[in-house]
Amino acid sequence: MAHRTPEQEGTILDVRKASARQITELLANIHEIRLKDPMDSVFGPTRPDSALGDTEAEIQRERRIRGALAYRFMKDKMSMRHVAAHWDEIMQPDEEEYQKYLQSIVGVKLTTRDNFFKGLKYRLHGAIQVHEGGEWRRLGLDETHQVLQEFDNAVENVNKFYCKSGERMVGGRKTMVFEGMPITIQMEEKCSTAQGLPRTVKFGRAWYYEPEVPVIDKSRRLDDDEIVEELAKLERFRHQMVQEHKSITEPESVKQTIQQSVDEVRRDWKGELPEEIENAVRRRKKNELEIRGIQLSFILDEGNGMITNAEKFVKNSRYNALWALEHARDAVSETYKKMLGGSSDERLKNMWIEMEDAGNLAMMLFTGEPPSELAKKALRNMGEQTILFCPANLDQTIGISFSESPKINATVIGVKEAMNRHLKVIYSERGAVLAHMEGIRGHPFESGDHVIVDTSSDEPTVIFNPTEATKIFYRRKRDFAERIESEKVAEAPLECRTKFVPKRGVKSVTIQLAGNTSDPAHVISNITHGAKGLGLVRGEELLADLTPEDVKSETQLEEIFYQKYSELFKTMRAHAIPEKQGYSITLRALDLGGDKIPHSVRHLFANKDPATYRGLEVLLDNTGLFKAQLKAVLRLAARFDELELIMPLVKDDRDILAINKVFDEAKQELEKRRGDRRFDYKEDFRYGIMVETEESVSHIRLFSGRGIRLFSVGTNDLTCDRLRIEPEDFISGVHDHDPRVVELLDHIVKNAPPEVRDADPATEKHMPLEVCGDMAGTITGAIILAGLGYRKLSMVADSIIPVKRVLRDTPIDVMETIAQDALSCMPGDDVATVVRERMKQLAGINIEDRRYK
Repeated sequence: MAHRTPEQEGTILDVRKASARQITELLANIHEIRLKDPMDSVFGPTRPDSALGDTEAEIQRERRIRGALAYRFMKDKMSMRHVAAHWDEIMQPDEEEYQKYLQSIVGVKLTTRDNFFKGLKYRLHGAIQVHEGGEWRRLGLDETHQVLQEFDNAVENVNKFYCKSGERMVGGRKTMVFEGMPITIQMEEKCSTAQGLPRTVKFGRAWYYEPEVPVIDKSRRLDDDEIVEELAKLERFRHQMVQEHKSITEPESVKQTIQQSVDEVRRDWKGELPEEIENAVRRRKKNELEIRGIQLSFILDEGNGMITNAEKFVKNSRYNALWALEHARDAVSETYKKMLGGSSDERLKNMWIEMEDAGNLAMMLFTGEPPSELAKKALRNMGEQTILFCPANLDQTIGISFSESPKINATVIGVKEAMNRHLKVIYSERGAVLAHMEGIRGHPFESGDHVIVDTSSDEPTVIFNPTEATKIFYRRKRDFAERIESEKVAEAPLECRTKFVPKRGVKSVTIQLAGNTSDPAHVISNITHGAKGLGLVRGEELLADLTPEDVKSETQLEEIFYQKYSELFKTMRAHAIPEKQGYSITLRALDLGGDKIPHSVRHLFANKDPATYRGLEVLLDNTGLFKAQLKAVLRLAARFDELELIMPLVKDDRDILAINKVFDEAKQELEKRRGDRRFDYKEDFRYGIMVETEESVSHIRLFSGRGIRLFSVGTNDLTCDRLRIEPEDFISGVHDHDPRVVELLDHIVKNAPPEVRDADPATEKHMPLEVCGDMAGTITGAIILAGLGYRKLSMVADSIIPVKRVLRDTPIDVMETIAQDALSCMPGDDVATVVRERMKQLAGINIEDRRYK
């Protein structure tokens, strides 16, 4: 293969005419290379830069030269087409010179054609610079989109050039299609995801987001005085980490910390703390301290630790301390990845992840910024139509901000448990796309890659670097999913009445389907899906945008609750379907703890285990917070007859007495303001409770005798309590279908007072018995619950229409039979499969059909 003879001018490299040999020789003497090309405007100067240390300058220059070469190659259509069409020939021994040329562009060993083009793209992304304020800096993702789009267009040009074009009849009309030939560049990669919601297809560019990792200012290099200041900051940080390391590694300190954890659990435990529980607490705390100690050791290591490496980057590369810590993290983790990546020991093989975690911890501790502020900075830096990839879980506050951001088309997380927790509810209510994918950390995708997230089917998929044909296919799939959704919304006015079978004498039974919401500002989706009121309005999200000072001001907090809830009731009255007006709207008293701890109330959980310290206990320990919500509710009850209130995690009669005491205090404080009409309140207001523990199930009649007017069964917590599993291990549709849980649900119905059990859902707008856990929103769960006798089910908006369809298609006697079958199962049996099979046998219904999705 012939090559043009390049022109050389001293140590100036003309990238338009350079051969493989000359590039190799010049890269070996990279200190002196300059580009004879206008690409300086894109990739920055390759001549020596006094602001850089020798090592960093060499890396920067090599990156820029390869970037310029990659850009030049990409813009040359003939070269792109030649490599695509003749890859096998190029890989022959007699083409060694051209192989070196291609390898010099991407800087890695040539393996496959697709990997070469992927390397070409990553070289472009990694090399782009911009001259701003007298400094050269790397571009942000937004700014690189144009060059990346140029690359996508170049690949598309090659694909189209080597494709046969023609016409094909599709759906009764002629459609242009491309049939890919073997030489088509294929960079596409499909990854199956475990779960996804709602059913749709989203397009965008990838953005890798690590929670609690700060956004770094890389706009400029330091001057000499600033270097001294940044080194001083790192020295102070080192001292801080040394003190913390001592506090969690010295035997006496460790012993005290573990004992404090045991004492906290013992205070919260009713009765004597069992020995096995105490031992489990000790093991867990000891393990936490050991992990933290190892991470701090990585940070402090004098030889190759994060701080030591960061100091070098500050001195040699003139980075600020945070930027230097990031570079140190990457350098150390990459070293371990290369050194131990081939190890047969899985623990050693993945040690680079531990190093990366330690680096993230160092950056977080160094800034001391709360995660919410870090998330806001990340949002400001994201481009439009972002597909966010997060290897860890998102807390409630950050999840809210990301799910509401118009910049983010979809969020893909690497933590499976998050799909069964509060985060799933947050995204579902906002109609935002959330999916789970294993292996986000370590996956070779890059920020800026084209991505498609498909959650429209039972097998959600993430597609990286999709081809044009794939994009066309998924656009059609998206259009189809949107049409299906519009068909669902059209059914909103229909009543949920079970199938009438006159030949068997089976009457139609009304079952109320209400909505669940976490934020009063997001109730429209419940209305458009035909919810009969709201069976559960969580209040924790109202605290998400507040500060600790806001929460400590009882008067101010009361007004916040009052205004937010007022908007909710006004919205429901203004927009609800006429025949579904006036149905109860059930507010839940704050259920803090677990995975629901907004930043504004973090101080309430100091030295507390949020897994055990939660719900009513938190409210009774912080009566100012509790009374602020109660006073707002009492005032609202005087204006809105629909209002109901339920208390979380009530266990026994003592809890009822404690609630009544705080209620009386709230009424007395409102009574003092009686002259002002704004503070009128409903004196005879009666609250309800959530039935979420085995203990509360046994006290149904006792609670009713105490004046409780509403029983809301929370199947999630009830399941965890009955099966003794942790909330993060709970799987909806599996654990809550366990026969032992179904038995408790059956016990509640059978032992509820007649006025609770026999309320008529066809006429009663305040049903005294409902189910509001995840089970109610699953097809199999709704069938079991209706068969047991529950006549009000509350769920997220997306579940209302599918559940309504299956209940309308099924006679009540069939569901009663299936509920008894579920009760007859043994622990460990797949109850959901039993329900599916029995629905086919008794009703001729396949609940796996698309109609019920």
